[in-house]
Amino acid sequence: ISGNFSCTADQTVSSEGLGQVISGSCSDYAGNSRSAFRVVNIDKASPVTTAGLSGTLVSGWYGTAVSITLGSIDSLSGVERTNYRLERSGALISSGVYVAPLGVSADGLYTVYYYGTDNAGNAELEKSTAFKIDRTLPQASYTLVPAANASAWNNTTVQVVFNGTDTLSGVMECSSKTISVEGQGQSVVGWCRDTAGNISYSPAIVNVDLTVPVVSVTQA
Repeated sequence: ISGNFSCTADQTVSSEGLGQVISGSCSDYAGNSRSAFRVVNIDKASPVTTAGLSGTLVSGWYGTAVSITLGSIDSLSGVERTNYRLERSGALISSGVYVAPLGVSADGLYTVYYYGTDNAGNAELEKSTAFKIDRTLPQASYTLVPAANASAWNNTTVQVVFNGTDTLSGVMECSSKTISVEGQGQSVVGWCRDTAGNISYSPAIVNVDLTVPVVSVTQA
């Protein structure tokens, strides 16, 4: 009735924080006054999301299935959701809101993209993590040095050299063995290991005869 005499000046709140109480009052010409307050929550910071990979990692390659775990944290308004996109060699595998670990088992080159959003509407910049899977055994074979003759026999010490091929992580190493003992049908098992740690085995059969034949002359 008497009209406003004075009110608290407008207040600007720019600092981050939860439960910030802003209060003010107004009084009229009759001397009546009333106070009011409001609780303000301000969150300017984006959430922070990290990715974790679990599996058997050897020299930058996973030789097993991989489990992808994403986690977002936000200390003020809290995480609303974590978004992800999984690609293999640039082709989309899956995408959406992350709710549980992602399992990947097929061979290939992968990238998982991810970011979090909080309850204040802040979204972090998209991040990415790349990983490689090779669960396929290398192909192992062997050569004899020196090579056997047309009858599959060697008359000297023989080195069995194992070699392999691998189209993904590549061959890291193969075994070899020297045979210097005479014998027919000697079995030698060798192996090749790829960069991801996968090992394949290959059997070799070696025939070695170091003994010079005995020649005798019989007079009739």
